[in-house]
Amino acid sequence: MKRLRGLLQACHFGPTLMVSTFAFLIAQALWWEGPAYVIAIGVLLGQLIVGWTNDLHDYEDDLKHNRTSKPLVSGLITPKQLRTAIFVVTPLAVIINLFGPLGLKGGAVYLLGIGFGLAYNFYFKYTPLSPVPYVIAFAALPASIVLAVDKTPPLWMMGAGSLLGVAAHIANVLKDFEEDGQSGIRSFPRIVGERASRAAIAVILLATTLLLNSVSSRPALLVVGVIGALLTFKAPRSILFKAIMVVALANLVLLISALDTEIGNKEFADSTSIIIGADRPTELFLPSPDNSKELTGILINLHGYSGDSISQTNYTYLKESALAAGLAYIAPDGLKDGSGNRYWNASNACCDFAKSGVNDVEYIDGLIDKISKGYNLDKSHIYLFGHSNGHFMSYQYLCTSKNQIAAIAGLAGSMDSNPGQCSDKSANVLHIHGDADATISYEGGALFAQSYPSVDEVVKRWSNNNQCTAKPENKLDLIAAMSGAETTSFPFDCSKGSLELWKINGGVHVPVLDRGFADKVISWLTLKP
Repeated sequence: MKRLRGLLQACHFGPTLMVSTFAFLIAQALWWEGPAYVIAIGVLLGQLIVGWTNDLHDYEDDLKHNRTSKPLVSGLITPKQLRTAIFVVTPLAVIINLFGPLGLKGGAVYLLGIGFGLAYNFYFKYTPLSPVPYVIAFAALPASIVLAVDKTPPLWMMGAGSLLGVAAHIANVLKDFEEDGQSGIRSFPRIVGERASRAAIAVILLATTLLLNSVSSRPALLVVGVIGALLTFKAPRSILFKAIMVVALANLVLLISALDTEIGNKEFADSTSIIIGADRPTELFLPSPDNSKELTGILINLHGYSGDSISQTNYTYLKESALAAGLAYIAPDGLKDGSGNRYWNASNACCDFAKSGVNDVEYIDGLIDKISKGYNLDKSHIYLFGHSNGHFMSYQYLCTSKNQIAAIAGLAGSMDSNPGQCSDKSANVLHIHGDADATISYEGGALFAQSYPSVDEVVKRWSNNNQCTAKPENKLDLIAAMSGAETTSFPFDCSKGSLELWKINGGVHVPVLDRGFADKVISWLTLKP
């Protein structure tokens, strides 16, 4: 326990935790919770290395000034133990960041920031260029996460990160201002003096808050940022860094809100995508840079409850597969409920829990109408895929839309409990479900006392509608992360439409998907008449 306390103190636990949380929240906004946790762990490991090497390198100076708050000086941990921790964590940080969700490109950018953090410890800290590593590292962190989702990091985001980094650097130096002078450290804050340094912090924080608020306006957070920036003029050194952290948190909320607003903006768009829709804008991806070319079909990918267009696209890999098959692609967003979670009003059970009554079928109809008019969409080739609440929505849309749907596929969802909802419909339907799903049970169940049918009941309904008879089952390797051919395919021979069930044996509500899964789904959908 003593060594653990020493390791936590040596890593500069407060700032390390905040940077890791910062990374998690950005990753969650651009991905979903699973990759966000892995990204946060990779960021945490990088921050541990920087913090530990800083304390190890400063050990002699800390002894000189009797800084007993430092764990090496107080004896909580020894230099040998700290070096061992660095040697253990370093390869883990490299592996997780390069081969985890950040990928080689995003991981390399983040590790570049870590490299500059180490360079600060050993060189820049003692020079007038001391802010430079903070400028680069604090821009590299959010940029690495945006790069990981194949987007271009916006300049305002990197600028805000760099500004916050410089403010944090100056505040950190002011904590040990006199001791650094006695040690001969000639960092930028030491050269310009305490008064100018405080003014610089206030100006930087104010500029950062105004910059982020100009991208996504939040008046309350703007007030917090401005007040916090002005207070840094008089804040005691002991709480100056904490005051900056409060302003940084406000700016973090502004940054995430701005990313949510701007991620579909032309700043991120390429020559094969455009924004459509005025109420709930969504990004339409075209299979060809020639936007005037007639669209032969489209895949509509619907997120689950609390998800969004970006997390759904990154989770399912269907965008790449659809475009490769010559289909246009959209992943629209549901509205946000009172808890800030996006949802689709797809059935009595899921997931308009506040009973807003929003008509999401009409919303999707409107998107299709706009695409059809602007890009000559062949409306006989409209395909839907949904996960969880999105799977419910794909059934709802199939049953109640004015459009004729070519085929639908879905994972881990169900239908309305009313068996008459789709009694007059025949369709091409692929239902995918894990029998170990604890959220939307394979056996059926209820959400907030509103029931939904079992998978067997859903398949029975469509078997009756399509006038089907069962064919022999076979095995399918659908989920690469599970060993062997883990999925049982139940095909049907139908007089109308088509029907198939893919039962993932041992599959959970959010199985790990990959491009192979996406290709199989797109192949099934597009082979239907």
